[in-house]
Amino acid sequence: MKDTLEELRGSMGGILGSFVIGGQGGVDAEDVPEIMGGALPRVSKTIYHVLEAIGATKKLEKMTVDSENGKLIVIPAGERILVVIAEKSINVPLLRLMSNMAVSKIKAAPAVEAPKAAEEKKEEAPPAESAEAERILDVYGRMYEVTAKKITFILGPGAAKLFEERIEGVRGKHPALLKGVSVGGDGRPDMARLKENAKGLSRDELVAGLEDVLAAMVDAVGSTAGGKVAEKTLTEIAKIKEENKI
Repeated sequence: MKDTLEELRGSMGGILGSFVIGGQGGVDAEDVPEIMGGALPRVSKTIYHVLEAIGATKKLEKMTVDSENGKLIVIPAGERILVVIAEKSINVPLLRLMSNMAVSKIKAAPAVEAPKAAEEKKEEAPPAESAEAERILDVYGRMYEVTAKKITFILGPGAAKLFEERIEGVRGKHPALLKGVSVGGDGRPDMARLKENAKGLSRDELVAGLEDVLAAMVDAVGSTAGGKVAEKTLTEIAKIKEENKI
C-alpha cells in the first residue's frame, strides 16, 4: 500500500502526504513527511473513532477538515480509511479523481498482519518531564472542554454520566493514568487527578491515554449530537493540536 500512497503523492501537486487507517484505528501504511510521523498513531485513532460515530447516523463518502495551512481529506476505502494531507490550494476535483484510483487499490490490498505484542524486550521509556507533561495535559484539557461543550448544553449534568461511561471503556487500557479519574459536571475528566497520575508515565504513555479518552468523548458526541457536530468537533480539535504541536 505504501507504493499506492507514493503514486498518489506523485500524481499531482499539492499532496503533502497520506496514510491508511486499518482495524481499530491502526496505521496500515504511510507516506508522510518525517515531522508528521510521530503524531500518526494518535491522529489515526481519533479519526477512526470519529468516523465510527458518524457512521452510526449516516453513510460517509468523504470528510474534509480545513485549517489555516492545509486540508485533511478522509475517504472510506472498504474496511480501511484513506487520509490525504494536502495544501489548502489543492485542485479538489483532480484530487478526488486521483484518490478514487488509490482507494480502489487500497481496497484490494491484502490484510496487514497485526504487530506482535511488545512484551518482548523493550526498554522502558523515561518519565515525561514535568513541564512537558503539564503542557500536554493543559492542551488536552482544552480539547476536552471543546468536546464536552458540544453536548453539555443539550444534556446538562447527564453529559457527565455519558462521558463517564465512554471513558470507562478505555480505563482498562490505561489503569495508571485513569485511576480514580471521574468526570465533572462540566463534562471534563478530573484534570487535577490526571496530572497527579501522570507522574512517572512516559510522554508516549501519557499522550496515548489522553488521546483514547478524547476519542471516547468524541464518539459520545457523534452518537448523541450527530455526525455534523462530531465533524465540527474534530475540526476544532485539529486546530488546537496544530497550534500546540501535539
